[in-house]
This record gives sequence, structure tokens and C-alpha cells, in this order.
Amino acid sequence: MLNETTILPLLKDTENERTERTISTDAKVKFSQAICAFANDIMNTGKPGYLFIGADNDGNPSGLHYTDDLQKDLAGLRSEGNILPQPVMQVYKVTLPEGDIAVVEVQPSKLPPVRFQGRIWIRVGARKAIANEEEERILMERREFNTPGFESEPCLAATIEDLDIDIFRSTLLPAMVDAGEIRKDKRPIEVQLASLGLFYLPYNCPTNAGILLIGKNPSRFIPCASIQYVQFEGLKRGTKVLNERLFKGNLLTELRNLEQFAEFTLERKRPELVSGFRDTNFIGYPHKATRELLMNICQHRAYNGSNSPAHVYEYADRIEFDNTGNLYGKARPENFPTETDYRNPLISGVMKALNFVNRFGMGIGLVADELKANGNPPAEYIFTEPSSFKVIVKSADPHSEQIRTNPETSKADLSGSRTNERTNPNKSIEDRLIETVRVNSTISKTALAHELGIGRTKLYELLATMTHRVRYTGGTRHTEWTVLED
Repeated sequence: MLNETTILPLLKDTENERTERTISTDAKVKFSQAICAFANDIMNTGKPGYLFIGADNDGNPSGLHYTDDLQKDLAGLRSEGNILPQPVMQVYKVTLPEGDIAVVEVQPSKLPPVRFQGRIWIRVGARKAIANEEEERILMERREFNTPGFESEPCLAATIEDLDIDIFRSTLLPAMVDAGEIRKDKRPIEVQLASLGLFYLPYNCPTNAGILLIGKNPSRFIPCASIQYVQFEGLKRGTKVLNERLFKGNLLTELRNLEQFAEFTLERKRPELVSGFRDTNFIGYPHKATRELLMNICQHRAYNGSNSPAHVYEYADRIEFDNTGNLYGKARPENFPTETDYRNPLISGVMKALNFVNRFGMGIGLVADELKANGNPPAEYIFTEPSSFKVIVKSADPHSEQIRTNPETSKADLSGSRTNERTNPNKSIEDRLIETVRVNSTISKTALAHELGIGRTKLYELLATMTHRVRYTGGTRHTEWTVLED
């Protein structure tokens, strides 16, 4: 960290590959490009770069008054997700007699190339520039030398044939790299993949991140690369299974499936009659909260060291999200959730670029806000196990509270509630079936019969008379429903 004495030689020296000066205070794009260039450290100095805000081209202070808002704006450039991988940087002020200097001190990245909005910026003497192919190759080789993480290791058993190149070109590449750069890029596909950390050129094979993100069958090479969902009828795992599903494709496919799953399956909207002409909906789990927790499973889990999938277990009164890998890096039980760190920076960067996460470090706060707004109790975070991280979310549906306090009575109450619904002349069982599968298009036949208060034989008889209104595919436990009226 610079002080009044050590900053003066840098201010008075000419701008070079380690320093840039400006009197602007709101040029965020310019600042971000400079941070990106310093992080790439193309000259491999191993020393930090400095962006001085409040100094003119000659190094003279402009009389800047350093404010809290300026501090927050500059520090926020790191976590907005436009600069990937995230740089290591500090923001502070140095006070001189002529005015303040805002200093952004940027450390060289161990995972270059660093991109700002899809472009690789470097310092060429005193100026910024976009890296050419040779300069990008130099940065990629430095990443390979420095990379310790599982996601960047070569997956030696795989070949490029095990990657879905179509989804890479149509979805991932446009999100990560500027469109103009893509048009000019005539390099082989292996080099394009390697520039994003998805391919390991020395061994001519994909990296683990490549298999996880765009692999055709990730679990073939990384057995734990899946998420298992099971819905139980009661409060314990040994009770009857109502629904189950296994997500095991590549992340670019499964992340979208998980979004829909959170909204149309986990949310659990339950209509209840308030008066003869009006229903109200109880929502057990707000889908934005469960979506965020599912995204966190994909972003933060430890994909090595275990063959077990991540588990999402839904009971009558709660959902438990159980993930391999506890708090990582700087994150500790005593500073959670204010401190964050990233076990999988490549995967995190792709998820940010594709808008599956909006901003790094904000997920736990979003979950808390959504649960509070819906009337759920606060989420319970359990990190006492060294190899796993568990989150428990309790339902906001009043029926779940009955089940928690008196399971046997609540079953009778719920059964009586369904009987009342069946005898309600204003809502036929056919209409309730349509309403149920419209809200939850993946509900199993077992769960649907349970919801309607009928047996499976009766359900099949009912469906035989409704072929003009609803269609289904799949087996007893995993079913996809289509409402033909829609």
C-alpha cells in the first residue's frame, strides 16, 4: 500500500506498464480497462499496477476530494462481474497537500487472461491495448503454469469429441467474448476453447471445466457432476417417495432446467378456498430463493474427491440442499456470509456472463430477502461437516406447520381438506388436475393422485377421459405434463 512518500516517485515518473493517471472520477469503463490490463501484467513484472485518480498527465494532484461514494464505486468494479476472473485489488486514498489521490492497486492475476466485457486488455508501455493472438497465448501459458484448481486440470480420459461444440459456439462463446473478436478469430477450435480455460493444449484434451460446462456426458468423467432431487411424503427420508429427478447434463443445459424446476416444481403454490368465489395461493418456497440455492450448488461445490451427487431433499415441511464441499478459501463460519471466495472461478465467471448469477457475493442476501417477503423462517446454514455444506429452508405453507407440530393430525386434516375440495361443486376434480399440472409440469403420477385425494387406479381412469385436455409422458415417478388448452 502506497503512502505520501512512496506515491510521489510514481506520480512524477512517466506513465508506463504499471501506472495510469486520470482526473476523471466517473469513467468506469476506462477504469475497468486499466484494472484488466494491470491484472494481465503482460510484461510479467510480478508487481502491482496503479491507477491514480485525481492526478493529471504530469502527475500533479487535481484537488480531488475523496468521498465514500467514490470509494464504493471503485471497489464495486471488482465484483460487478464485468472483469473476469475477478482481480485482486485494493482501493484507498493518499492525502497530499494539494488534494487527495484515489489509488486502485491491482495485483497480477494468477489466472490470466483477464477479460473486461469479453476483451483482453493489456498495457503496451504507457497505453492500453487489446491483446493480439500471440499475447493471448502468452497469458494462457501463464495460466497453465499457475493453475492449481480442479476445474482447470486436464481431463485426460476425454477428447474434444466429448464436448458439445455447438452449444459452445451458440451460447458460451458469445457470452464470454466480444462479437467483433469472434468474427476476427480464425484460430482452431481447440485454441478458442483453451483461451477460455476449457481445453488443455499440452495434452490435447478438455479441462474439467470444459467437461462440466459443455460436456456431452459429464458424469462419465466426473461421477459427482449431478444433482439428485427426491420429494418425501413425511418428515423423514424413510417415508414414501412422491417425486424424484436427476440432473446430470452439462451445466449450460442443466442451469436452465434448474431455473424452471425452481419455479414450477419447488415453489409449491397451493390454492385454498377463502370464500365461495375466491381462492388464495399459499407459496411454500419462493422460486427466486430456491433458484439461487440451486445456482450456488453448481457454482460452489467441490467436484472432486467424491462420487456422490449433490442432494435436494424435499420433506413435508422443509427442503434440504446438501452440497459437497464446505466453505472455501477466505470464507469461514465466523465471517459467513459477509466474506466470499470462489472454489471454481472459471465456472463462476461463465455463470455470471450467462446471467445465472447477477453479481458475485449477493446470493445469500437475496435468499434472505425472498424468504422474509414470502413469510418463510430464515434459512438455516449448516457447515459443521468438513466435507459438506447444507442449507435448510422451511415451508411458509400453514399446512407444513401442522405437519411439524402434529404429523398424524395434520394428515387427517389435509385429507379432510381434499375431501372438502372434492365436494366443492365450484371446482371439479378435472379442473383441479389441470390446475395442478399447469403449476407443476413435472409432478409424478403418485404425487398427483395424492394431491387430488384419489388412488392411482382412479387417476388413470380419470386421465383416460381427459385426453382432449392434458397429455403426459414418462413413468410413474418422473412425468412431464402438457396442458392442451394452453
